[in-house]
Amino acid sequence: MNGHYLASAACGLQNVQATTYSGAVTCITHVTGIFTDLGGMISAKFRVGPFDKRKGLLVSLIIAGFTVGGSLGVYLFELFKFQALYIPALICVLLTLPYSLYNAKPAN
Repeated sequence: MNGHYLASAACGLQNVQATTYSGAVTCITHVTGIFTDLGGMISAKFRVGPFDKRKGLLVSLIIAGFTVGGSLGVYLFELFKFQALYIPALICVLLTLPYSLYNAKPAN
């Protein structure tokens, strides 16, 4: 049962990481909303003109990440069962530590 709580917490942390790193207001654990954003951006291009390339790239990378990550997750779960969850946890830590150090403000 604790695994469900930890997985939910991990989704929240992943959302915070993505919005903090990119500065975008995009929740990345809700893939249906991402497709809605991309569809709205494409239709806006045909109606009014400008297409936000930065957000379009971010949304496209998130969709690709879901596709690749989901496929890889299934494969790794077959190999390692629940221990496969250590792999994305390690990736998050490896991405968070350098960013935290880079973003740390020196003390006066």
